[in-house]
Amino acid sequence: ARSIAMPLFKNAAPSKPVPAPVTPRSNAEELALKETGMALTPGFLGANLFSDDKLRQAAPAAFSALEQARMNGTPLKRDVKDQIAKAMMDWAVKRGAVNFAHWFAPMRGNNAQKHDGFMDLDFSSPAAVKPMKKDFDGGKLFMAETDGSSFPNGGLRQTHTAAAFNSWDMKSPPFVRGETMYIPCCFVAWTGMALDEKTPLLRSMVAISNEGKRMLGHLGEKNISEVRTFVGWEQEFFVISKKA
Repeated sequence: ARSIAMPLFKNAAPSKPVPAPVTPRSNAEELALKETGMALTPGFLGANLFSDDKLRQAAPAAFSALEQARMNGTPLKRDVKDQIAKAMMDWAVKRGAVNFAHWFAPMRGNNAQKHDGFMDLDFSSPAAVKPMKKDFDGGKLFMAETDGSSFPNGGLRQTHTAAAFNSWDMKSPPFVRGETMYIPCCFVAWTGMALDEKTPLLRSMVAISNEGKRMLGHLGEKNISEVRTFVGWEQEFFVISKKA
């Protein structure tokens, strides 16, 4: 006996391979490709990061003030904060962002985000129903209020004392992903208590810098402005007698 393969439908068109689905690029990715010409180049990999160079080009005076604030803790004036925020917003909107998010790491694990839009009510308008306007100022960048009652665990504080705040970590540059600009930030209670993983790290870096400068001063290095930490501590510590 012979078996003969017969087509189910004699006049059926030959099947064509189904193309693999293509994930559409975001506006930020498309702009990065246009600016750099090729993916996975150094320029492309940093194209959607609001680096120091981008801020320096957009607002030179504000960048100088920011450098001083990073170095010695000099408070930033409100107009400087506004200049930095405007430079960020203009850059992010150009890359397709319509929202911003303060991005933080609560002590209970995982990541958290507080999302807002680049808009607000125009309270200068005399209209009873206020119109909307594009808006992102220094206050929104450096001080975003959120609920801290659930961190690190729910029920540890009374509701009326649970106010908490997000503030941009000035040494961590924002970046655009999709339609959102993400702002790496700290998360603290109104009392100053750290509710996240970043704040204790930054405070420890300040402590190491202060004690490092003190130690280098004893060794004759008097003009050290800052000791920066780039790697974790290892085990090579030696205890020396004070009388030695």
